[in-house]
Amino acid sequence: MKGKSFITIAIIVVVCIIGWNVINDDNSSSSGGSLFSSGLEKSLAETLPEDLTTCYCIDNNGEKVLNTLEVKKLSIDRQTTNDNLKTADCTIEMEGNDLKMTAYVTLDCIKYDDGSWQVSSWSEISDPKLVPKYQPEESNFTWNIQRYEGFTSLNKINEHVDLENGEIVYFFSVLDTYDYMMFSGEGVSCSAVFQNTGMDYNDKEVYYWKFTNENNVQVVWDVLGTWHIDGGIDQNPPYTVADITINAINSENAGVSSYAYPESNYKGEYLGTYQMFDNKGASCITSGTNPLNAKCEIYGYKSSIIITAQGVECSVGDRNYAYKNVTKK
Repeated sequence: MKGKSFITIAIIVVVCIIGWNVINDDNSSSSGGSLFSSGLEKSLAETLPEDLTTCYCIDNNGEKVLNTLEVKKLSIDRQTTNDNLKTADCTIEMEGNDLKMTAYVTLDCIKYDDGSWQVSSWSEISDPKLVPKYQPEESNFTWNIQRYEGFTSLNKINEHVDLENGEIVYFFSVLDTYDYMMFSGEGVSCSAVFQNTGMDYNDKEVYYWKFTNENNVQVVWDVLGTWHIDGGIDQNPPYTVADITINAINSENAGVSSYAYPESNYKGEYLGTYQMFDNKGASCITSGTNPLNAKCEIYGYKSSIIITAQGVECSVGDRNYAYKNVTKK
């Protein structure tokens, strides 16, 4: 009985030693807390090319900041081996100062005489998952709206921040007033998405926050009434050019225009007499959604008035008149 017990104990000891050596050689997660399930994965992680483990991020000052990514985990999803060549589809989790990245790549590997595998080249299977560790300041959102929408009176009313998916949205209310128009409401927002710039910088990827505006602000026009175009005292002779009455917006038959234009001879010299016209087809058409592109165009007989946030212009015949010569009664 003692002999059998000794043999049994010896077998258990041998099995334990062999098992320990196998685990130790594979560098499994149960050995020393490693994140690699095999020695192969650890070897590949240690030989990844620099262009995969380094990138640039654009900070809030517009500067490129170099990020060296530490490999946190490498998992082989599938692989094929042909003698000393191996192709492995991998999921790689990496982290730098400004972002976390999960890359989905194919690694081409070579086996060396000492039995180790090293990565020789790589290609991307699909876009990486990006988790930024920083976010733009609120001033970046307001600047983007002011620059591309033209709104100046902005008040932030809500926000949605999802750094895990690289998405941020700020919502604003607007109240901008001009001489003949007003922009008001809670329909403007600015979204930021963390993504690749689509260009390489010194063979490294560049990531940044891309901003996009959405504008559903209501435009209220104050253009109904009679618009008076005066030739001004600098005209020879001075005269009233036109009165255009607008009764409706976005109408092809908005009102009636009375129009006076001095006759001229064949040389183009004014004779001091006037032709009078009544216009039954004045039109008033509005377009645009912000102070940069909003426009109201009023057309009468040989006359027009164009109203923008920047001012008012008018023309009669072949003459253009300054803002000071147009008034709304």
